[in-house]
Amino acid sequence: MAIRYALARLLTAACFFTFASSSIAANVVLLHTDFVSSNKIKLLSSIAHDNDVDLVATKSPSADVLANADLIIADAPRTPDRMRLQPVINELPNNLPWVLLGSNTQNAATGLSTDFVNKLSDYWQNGTQENYQHLFQWCMHGIQGTALLISLRQKRCR
Repeated sequence: MAIRYALARLLTAACFFTFASSSIAANVVLLHTDFVSSNKIKLLSSIAHDNDVDLVATKSPSADVLANADLIIADAPRTPDRMRLQPVINELPNNLPWVLLGSNTQNAATGLSTDFVNKLSDYWQNGTQENYQHLFQWCMHGIQGTALLISLRQKRCR
């Protein structure tokens, strides 16, 4: 009887922690220019939502948006886009991890492991719905502390 009671409590606790941890959403900000289509942003927002990621797409992030961000992804598909986004990136808080991704540009990042950036870039560059799904799953994986070197969420806990 005592064993059944202990197992029941253990199972209840396991279920609680499983559901509690899955409800934690990551906050990702997508910086973009006018070149990025609204259809792409809608697709990314939908896929992000399905993967417990709150995606905020913006051309110019406000202080409130940045205060809640765990990660910034800057979408620079062309060199002119990169040049337009670079001043915005330069003004980001030092403790906020960001990555600049694009098909014709070299990737750049701050506060992120090389492995995290490379995998994120692979998913981004290949751009299918399935790859975007993996991208947001990878973001969640990183933001939960297994791939990011720096995370605002970790800083807030200290």
